[in-house]
Amino acid sequence: MLKGLTSTFRLSQAFPSLNSVHHRCFSTFSNINKKVTSELNKYRNIGIIAHVDAGKTTTCERMLYYSGSINRIGEVHKGDTVMDYLKLERERGITIGAATVTIPWNEHRINIVDTPGHVDFTVEVERSVRVMDGSVAIFDAVAGVQAQSITVWNQSERYKVPRIAFVNKMDREGATMEKTLKMMVDRLQTVPIPIQYPVSAGPSFEYVIDLIDQKVLSWNGEKGEVIERQELSEFGSEIRDKAFEKRNELIQKLSDMDEEMLQLYLENDGDIEKINNTQIKQALRRVTMQMKGVPVLFGSSLQNKGVQQVLDGVVDYLPSPIDRDPPVAKDPQGKSVVVDSTTKGNLVALAFKVVHDKKRGLIVYTRVYSGILKSGSNIYNSTRKQKERLNKLMQVSANEMEEITELKAGDIGALLGLKNVCTGDTLVLDNEKAPKLVLKGIQAPPPVFFCTLEAESEGEIPELLNILAIVQKEDPSFQFQVTDDQQILISGMGELHLEIIKDRLDNHFKINTRMGKMQVSYKGTITCPVGEHIQQSFDVQTGSGVKSFFSGISINLEPNQPGAGNEIVFNLDQELIDSMEKFVLDRIKDAITEGLESAFQRGLPLGFPVVDTKVTIDKINYISETESPAAAFRTSTIKAFLKLGEMAHPVILEPMMKIELSVDEKYLGGVLSDLSRQRRATINEVGMEKNVHIISAVVPLKEMIGYATQLRSLSSGNASFNMEFLNYGQVSNNEKEKVLKEIRGY
Repeated sequence: MLKGLTSTFRLSQAFPSLNSVHHRCFSTFSNINKKVTSELNKYRNIGIIAHVDAGKTTTCERMLYYSGSINRIGEVHKGDTVMDYLKLERERGITIGAATVTIPWNEHRINIVDTPGHVDFTVEVERSVRVMDGSVAIFDAVAGVQAQSITVWNQSERYKVPRIAFVNKMDREGATMEKTLKMMVDRLQTVPIPIQYPVSAGPSFEYVIDLIDQKVLSWNGEKGEVIERQELSEFGSEIRDKAFEKRNELIQKLSDMDEEMLQLYLENDGDIEKINNTQIKQALRRVTMQMKGVPVLFGSSLQNKGVQQVLDGVVDYLPSPIDRDPPVAKDPQGKSVVVDSTTKGNLVALAFKVVHDKKRGLIVYTRVYSGILKSGSNIYNSTRKQKERLNKLMQVSANEMEEITELKAGDIGALLGLKNVCTGDTLVLDNEKAPKLVLKGIQAPPPVFFCTLEAESEGEIPELLNILAIVQKEDPSFQFQVTDDQQILISGMGELHLEIIKDRLDNHFKINTRMGKMQVSYKGTITCPVGEHIQQSFDVQTGSGVKSFFSGISINLEPNQPGAGNEIVFNLDQELIDSMEKFVLDRIKDAITEGLESAFQRGLPLGFPVVDTKVTIDKINYISETESPAAAFRTSTIKAFLKLGEMAHPVILEPMMKIELSVDEKYLGGVLSDLSRQRRATINEVGMEKNVHIISAVVPLKEMIGYATQLRSLSSGNASFNMEFLNYGQVSNNEKEKVLKEIRGY
């Protein structure tokens, strides 16, 4: 019998019908909700993060099974898991959209998000981690800490999300504990704290020593559901000595990071036998939540070993919503305000994902941080300064929804009826007493690939543009634009990302499209400061004749720090501010800002979108509202920016990728030569792990198009690589001419 899955819902881009395998999930909400606690201190909102193919979905499937939420385990290689049910996910064997389930475990409610591991879908990790209170990082015991492992780890770090680690695939040939722990130190700059010790690794992996309880654990039964705990006395002296040694190391490591444990250690003169299990777990919890260290467990999800202990670790060491520092928001004056993270506070919620559904319209997935959100409420989008009416609150199970009456602080749910909400928007109640706070949004990585997109017929173009606007609202890492010659350009994180977008256009929205050749997304920036006072008059033909308009601004351009983005600053004299009506000045400032945003996208004379540029407006010349309308300032701002941009020594920036290659000794020389001579690579490090060389390098994305095929040829198939976006770097003068010729055709 199923024991109580509270909900299973997919944060994906569509809700296709489930096939028979998904009816393994319990979906009668009225009975489910009675079986999982509603006490906030027993909530655990966690994300599962890892490099692609480390075993995230396989681990999640076991979590569902051991919690009693499903009665049969699905497998990724069979295409029948609960978490990956989209057709493309099953065909490719990877997670594309973040999927969430809610399960009961040890009288706690655990909301689990299984995130993608592929670099093309890093925004799914970003928005999932943004609303999680803790995470489980999974590492491949053979490969260790891989490229995307670092990326998702840093995403958790940026949002200060505490983690525990699970070293998976301990049963694989070549698996080691020591290598993975060392890589965690070297590559993640963290302190791993093993709370288990695997007695062996590789095909003989069978037991782990629980260093806290001093028991030897093994997993029996048909699916590893029976955990056998054996006393150390049943094993030889070698294992007993190792258990004592590793427990001593655990306590000493905790003493280095936790004052209470240090005090206990000193009070007992270093006698670890006098420190009880509860004291160790309490110290581990403090160290984990303060992000001083990371508890590490070991197992093999595919072989049904170790997953229950990961769930125990989630409950024991990861925080509840009230254990986290309360979020900080901004009020309308820009001042920081600490949000009350309880049901007693004013409503503050974050829309972390929006999805378009043909039947239900816009579905807004929301995490409530404070207060209570009730169905039928009047909502104020404090990010966009818009009022909306909330029709329904929903709890979601895959493609099934059931209406609920409220969401409380710590809850995650879906909102229906809102029209203009985007990913990262803050929602509060629309009433005079509720403060209009804005939470920190969700950072989307810049798209690095683009290509042309065509509809099958000219008559379908308006519909295609409407659909692309919907997709862009859903996915902040996807962008599109229409060029001056009416070409549609789409851009994203990689070839797979754009292929998935096209598949969705064809199959979900039912509009057939053709994609052009993949190209690199270049940017432009300036390299020296320039400034000028510019006044312009415009003659506009109206129904009653020609009317003249006037505007004037003092505008200064200067380079911003690399990666800092564009910045617009108004540094106006107080005398000017006092001389103008506030609504007029605000309207002109908005028009200037709109003009600059348009100019950033239109690009400098080189034609590439502008980044990392600071623009300061320190003077405005204005006659009257009729003679100097806001539209005149928008037009003059665009012209001024393009003129000054040409004088500011603009350069082209290209996306740079951090890559990691594994290659046999026999082919090392040829691969290194190809990287440095043919691909403009900067080799950072060449290391050795077992019999394989590991190359770390930085390479322009342009040079990596089609590299997988070339690498197979160079290594006779005995090499592999991972790649992730690093930053934008300046294109050399030699390469600049090649880029312009390739992109512009001259």
